[in-house]
Amino acid sequence: MTERRRLPGEGTIGTRIRKRTDGSEYIQHFAALGSGRSRVWVYGKTPAEVAKRLADLRKRRDEGQTTLKNIPRLDTFLEGWLEYVVRPSATYNTYAFYRQQSRNHIIPALGRRRVDRLTVAEVQAFLGSRLAAGLAPQTVRHIRATLRAALNVAMRWRLVTHNAAALATPPRVPYRERARLTPDQSRALLAAVRTHRLGALFTLALATGARQGQLLGLRWQDIDFENGVLHLRQALHHRDGQYLLDAPKTRGSRAAVPLPAPLASVLRDHERQESEDSCQPPGEAWEAELVFRTERGRPLAGHLVTTQFQRVLKVAGLPRMTFHDLRGSCATLLAVLGVHPRVAMEILGHADFTTTMQYYTEVIGDERRVALEGLAGLLWRDDVGRDVGPANNGTDGTAILGTK
Repeated sequence: MTERRRLPGEGTIGTRIRKRTDGSEYIQHFAALGSGRSRVWVYGKTPAEVAKRLADLRKRRDEGQTTLKNIPRLDTFLEGWLEYVVRPSATYNTYAFYRQQSRNHIIPALGRRRVDRLTVAEVQAFLGSRLAAGLAPQTVRHIRATLRAALNVAMRWRLVTHNAAALATPPRVPYRERARLTPDQSRALLAAVRTHRLGALFTLALATGARQGQLLGLRWQDIDFENGVLHLRQALHHRDGQYLLDAPKTRGSRAAVPLPAPLASVLRDHERQESEDSCQPPGEAWEAELVFRTERGRPLAGHLVTTQFQRVLKVAGLPRMTFHDLRGSCATLLAVLGVHPRVAMEILGHADFTTTMQYYTEVIGDERRVALEGLAGLLWRDDVGRDVGPANNGTDGTAILGTK
């Protein structure tokens, strides 16, 4: 087999004697790849070790990956990823979320590591340390998701050959029963907010499943009363001490939502109430166009909405829940009505079908009972509809199923 000839800049492996700080001497083997400013030196304890590192380096170069000299530390890479990848392409809330996870957790623990030297074991130990520090499992999963998203970009840029965060195992999140309103509870809520100043906001959230930011960013020109359509074109965000209107979370969130007559009536009543209330001039011209504002005519802050919502729940005798749970309640009520999940996905503005099925649609307990009662009726009835269940035929019910 013909030995591979060295390319220019790939000299032979050299040997030299170096001195340690204590005065003792040791032998160091070295070689170089490339030339000029792009030259990379490789060191090792034996010629075989240097040869192996040279071979790995050549492979990276031939595959188009960045040479070792150009690979940044994780903290430098994350700051660049946030500024030049996430910020121009994602919503501000997503950018702020990734920035918080990176600067508060990832950079302090792993920032000094070079991106290509980050191992799965290190990421796994890091996640375990966050759990030991008292963070909730869901928070640790968010941290892992942030690091995974960043390393996916590093893979596309060929800085790394694998995603260490994706290969690390996330912690298990204990199941938590989501708060969902039954039809009776939903009607009780609507009755309680009928005369509330933000009653129209809570009603829209339950009846349309829209996100809080979308509703707080709703303008009167976005409501087509004549054709019965609600256009959710933007969302309200609070950025650097100022309120502004930005694009919704997903492309599907910009869809036009049908406006049934009862909802249109609620909005008409809210419009009349707003015109009667005296308020100070808003700070910005666009603020006067908002459907939901404070008594002084300014945009509504999320924490103020939460405070009012909790008071309404208490008055109505309903369990505590978040404003976002109204969105989940809407999806559950659609499921109770038998609406196809694909239609529910379009109404809720989800980016994919899985989100609708996994995170929002939960069948209420009464509906489960009705379903199982119907199944029992199917299994324990004969051809003419007579009840032949265990209580009536003195058996364990297996005969009708043909298993006895």
